[in-house]
Amino acid sequence: MQLYAGSTADFVRDSVQHTVAEKLGESYYQYFRYRASVSEFSSWQNSLAALTTQLQYARLNDQGIALELKLPLTSARLDALITGRDSNGSERAVIVELKQWTSVEKSDIENTVLTHLGGRLREVPHPSNQVGNYRMQLRDTNAAFHEGPTPVDLDACSWLHNLQDASRDILRSNDYADVLAMAPLFTGHDADSFRDFLQERIG
Repeated sequence: MQLYAGSTADFVRDSVQHTVAEKLGESYYQYFRYRASVSEFSSWQNSLAALTTQLQYARLNDQGIALELKLPLTSARLDALITGRDSNGSERAVIVELKQWTSVEKSDIENTVLTHLGGRLREVPHPSNQVGNYRMQLRDTNAAFHEGPTPVDLDACSWLHNLQDASRDILRSNDYADVLAMAPLFTGHDADSFRDFLQERIG
């Protein structure tokens, strides 16, 4: 199940015309038979607008994109899966986990952090841990990523477009080195690095 699929050019156009969240909402209703919450609809509007800016900056206008892609055997949904070809012409895909977080605090539990969600401080997976696990699940359950003579290479990253500098340092501390190596983390101040990461893999 995916709530939206098309080219990156289609996505950018729908986002600029402020219809992408509406299309996601309608697909959500058709699939679940009830409406997405106000907070989820708002997160689509805000985070997908930020992603649109990055795709335009990276000049990724001839790739494929799927939004809210459900992982097999789980209720988890990928925020965005972008497909293309790398500089060698090989097919690749990148999972992008989108977060609206503005700040985080250190957690005593391995590979987790504390952030404000739903009006209170909650313990949640480090974004690189979360999206890195999504990558492993998708690669293991979708034949396109592990079967055939040329399986599609799959990468993952997170894009925290609202994050403040102090929190960025926490998320990139040595305590999270293992999950960051598996799936890098980018913030609003890392636009050039995020652009280069995407271009190298699917540009």
